[in-house]
Amino acid sequence: MSNDLRNYFVAAVAKRLSSVDAEPSSSNQHEFGCGALKTWLGDPGPNHVPLQATFLYFDLDDSDALVINDSSVTWYDCRYNKTRSAEYRIYYPTNDITTKMSEGDLAIFAVTPEKQLYIIICAEGSSQEQQLCWLFDINPTSTVTRPVKVPLRSIDFASSYILENLGVVLSPDKNLEEYVLSRYSAGLPSTFEFSEFIRAFHNDLDPVADPDRTLLKWLHSEEMAFRILERQIVQKKLDSGFEDVDEFISFSLSIQNRRKSRAGLALEHHLAEVFKTNSVNFTRGAVTENKSKPDFLFPSASAYHDPSFSSKDLFMLGSKSTCKDRWRQVLTEAKRINPKHLFTLEPGISLHQTNEMQDQKLQLVLPASLHETYVDSQQVWLMDLSAFITLVKSHQAS
Repeated sequence: MSNDLRNYFVAAVAKRLSSVDAEPSSSNQHEFGCGALKTWLGDPGPNHVPLQATFLYFDLDDSDALVINDSSVTWYDCRYNKTRSAEYRIYYPTNDITTKMSEGDLAIFAVTPEKQLYIIICAEGSSQEQQLCWLFDINPTSTVTRPVKVPLRSIDFASSYILENLGVVLSPDKNLEEYVLSRYSAGLPSTFEFSEFIRAFHNDLDPVADPDRTLLKWLHSEEMAFRILERQIVQKKLDSGFEDVDEFISFSLSIQNRRKSRAGLALEHHLAEVFKTNSVNFTRGAVTENKSKPDFLFPSASAYHDPSFSSKDLFMLGSKSTCKDRWRQVLTEAKRINPKHLFTLEPGISLHQTNEMQDQKLQLVLPASLHETYVDSQQVWLMDLSAFITLVKSHQAS
């Protein structure tokens, strides 16, 4: 069976929240009008059908979701036994997410093959709204409630990034799983060794002919491989048990921190390999003013610190797997260089954030296939990795 979006969601309904939906002060009810879900949730008839739902809320400027798992909601027909046609609604209790909802937010009601209901609320104009509209092929300008035909979308880097932000556990690639567990089973190797190991798995890729596709394949496989090993390690710890709650919390936090740290290092390792194979001169982690350390400095640290070397031939590239508000850190690095470049893997960053980047003379670089998760006006401005390499090499050649 192919690993595509329909393996995880069989249906989705999207709507812009009205004041009646989102603000109890505007209504005596806590309800979403959502009749389009009848096809998948069924006709409740005279019953008030209880459902377990996972609520997620994405704020305008924070890419970390506020999540409430297993919140009980009720599916019912508020006009049952009345002369008017049926009107299906979802009654919801007050919780930390429903108190944050506002008129104009995008609500997505997504149903899994097991009929689990996800209720995802995105602040209007947020990066997550843009990402989810791309994932489910939703028209964000429509204000009416409408069912969405879940696209037959393969689980690539962009879709897996978004699904994991929803807390969806992705199925591992069996070939990759066998490859990883045949070499590592007792523990995790260093990030440098693991990145090399993953590149060997993809010996058919060409980082010179297609650096964008190659880099994404390396990174996607390394992330999946890391999760395969992580599950082994975590399961062993769960089997052995914890002495107390504090030990469990400490272990959980260490897992989260390790995930973030390894993701950033893996990106830097693979970018460095792409630059080497493309014969691009660079220094990694060079120290500039005020002890700043740009991730990549082109052509070298010595050239940067040589006042006779033309600043127009100097480039820097920050490397952040996700931007959030951390992209502003790059602005203070390497004062001789303007504009600055930032490489990221984050799909569909909101328009107001990319507008601010342009105002700050920061050029965003990301793999070519991720450009489609951005709106047309953003895509005109975005740069892919191949174009960045061409730009830097043209200056180094001269």
